[in-house]
Amino acid sequence: MSFVRVPLLIGYQFDLSNKFKLTSSLGPRLSFLTSSSEQWTDASDEVTDLDNNFKNANSTLIAGELRLTVAFIISEKNQNSLSSLYNIWVQ
Repeated sequence: MSFVRVPLLIGYQFDLSNKFKLTSSLGPRLSFLTSSSEQWTDASDEVTDLDNNFKNANSTLIAGELRLTVAFIISEKNQNSLSSLYNIWVQ
């Protein structure tokens, strides 16, 4: 299955020091189903077409999204970051 995801997040950045910053963001994310055509190959190499299983699937999904990011600032133009993402599915 393929989705187009549109996050609508509001965030804030906390400067912890000259080298570290913490960013948090929260908001809804809309996902629109663009294709439900998939195939699955099991252990015996039998291919199953999943298209029929998703005909009644909802084409729009709504989720709440919480994202936390910690960044290490290497230089003025470079940084390394680590993010954690948590989703709460509404629909």
